[in-house]
Amino acid sequence: MRRKNITIIGAGKMATILSRYFSNAGHNVYIGAREMTKATQLAEKIGNGVESHSIKESIQLGDIIFLAVPYLQIKDTINLTGPLSGKIVVDMSNPFKPDFSGLLVGGNTSAAEELAKILPEAHIVKAFNTVFATVLDRGPDYQNNCAQVFFAGDDESAKQEIAELIEATGFEPIDTGKLLSARFLEPLSALLIQTDNHLKDPVQITAAMLARPSVPQ
Repeated sequence: MRRKNITIIGAGKMATILSRYFSNAGHNVYIGAREMTKATQLAEKIGNGVESHSIKESIQLGDIIFLAVPYLQIKDTINLTGPLSGKIVVDMSNPFKPDFSGLLVGGNTSAAEELAKILPEAHIVKAFNTVFATVLDRGPDYQNNCAQVFFAGDDESAKQEIAELIEATGFEPIDTGKLLSARFLEPLSALLIQTDNHLKDPVQITAAMLARPSVPQ
């Protein structure tokens, strides 16, 4: 797999974990955040050649952009990025209401599709929104099964790039089709959160799709 130039916007848990995975896989990783101090601290924490820059500078350096910021901060963040034409932009967000009682966007659209309207010249891919940071941090091993990362998008070459990065984390990439699938991936994340809250015990839950031949062999 060729070395990729990856920009991660954000300095929280997901940004930290993905920076570690991608840099360990040999990719160039650039961290951008509203507070430069946080970006610098994260880059120093990860080490391994990870660099910190302003959001605009980080965007210029990366070919693949991960938006590791909350849904309600995405529009303001996009205003700081500069041009994104031709870049792959990974939407990891879930449009939850503040109290997690439902979704702010859903039904006949999704957060990812709305982002595509704002950035028509970028290649939007939905990914990593159904995996808790704690699950991603601990790794993909679920006894005899490998945990999965669902992704969706309209550009096949962009999706292939993201599938390779998912594989670099050790998780199994599951292509769910066009970006329209984000309408279903985002509610799936809400279901996982509700289930996690209901179980109460500190179990690591994640979603998985199992496939077998339609006709027994």
